[in-house]
This record gives sequence, C-alpha cells and structure tokens, in this order.
Amino acid sequence: MAFTREWHCGLILRVDDRLLHGQVIFGWGVSGPAKKIWLINDRVAENAKERELYLTALPQQFHGGILTLKEALLYWSSGYKPSECTLGIVETCEDLAKLIRGGIQPEEIHLGAIARADNRQPVSDCVALSETERGALRIVKDAGYTPLLLDLHNSQPVPFNLNKV
Repeated sequence: MAFTREWHCGLILRVDDRLLHGQVIFGWGVSGPAKKIWLINDRVAENAKERELYLTALPQQFHGGILTLKEALLYWSSGYKPSECTLGIVETCEDLAKLIRGGIQPEEIHLGAIARADNRQPVSDCVALSETERGALRIVKDAGYTPLLLDLHNSQPVPFNLNKV
C-alpha cells in the first residue's frame, strides 16, 4: 500500500547505489515531488561516456544534471536552499558524509538502495551497510540528521537508528 505524505521543499539527499534509474526518474520525478534531479558523482561527472548515458536518461522536463562532489559543495554549501523540491543522488554513504561535512544542509536524507555484499549487513529490505558506511552515517548523525529508510517515494519513511545496527 502506498503511503502519502506532504514533501518538504528544498534539497533531499538520497543514497542509491544504482544512481539514476527508472524508479528515481518516474517515482521521484514524474509522479513524485522532485522538480530538479541532480546526480552527484565524481566518476560519472568525469567520464564522458557515463555522463552522456546518465544525461540521456534524465528527461528534459527536469532541471538538473550531473555534478562532481566539489561542484555540489560549491553550489549548495553556501546556505543556498532551493525553493523547489530538489533531489540530489549520491552513490555512497561516504559521499553523503563528505557533502554534510562540507556544509550542505538538506531538508531530508534518504537511504534508498544499497545492495548486499559480503562486507555488508542488511538493515532493511533495500539497504545493507558495511562498517565504513556505518562510520559515514555516524558523521551524518553527529551533524544532526536522521536518515530515513525510503526505497520508494511513496513508501512509509522509517527513521534509521544507527544505534540499533
């Protein structure tokens, strides 16, 4: 059953190791709250072929694009708050921590999809974390944020309690 909620305007940072894909584009953009979608990833931003592939996947109706972490920090860390719902997608918890440590102040932080792997322990159906990722999320927590476990834009958000895992 879909959960309906009122969304905050401003910046939402989302960790999704699949980066930009159909669920994000249609769930968060077409039928969801985002008016702008930014992929924040150094590897993609610096690789012409990957960059073109991801830009092609992003419908033109969404303002946004691809930024390096440094560009995202320059763009948002000055206290700038977007007036429209803006989704910033990062691939890792470590990148999320770098943005938070760099001064970006999102309205919300979501843990979307972090795949299971040998060094990761599951914390939900869609999120598994390593010790390194837990350390990055401690930085986020120490900055005053409680990430939400949120696989779909219309799922019931669950506050992630780092102390329970």
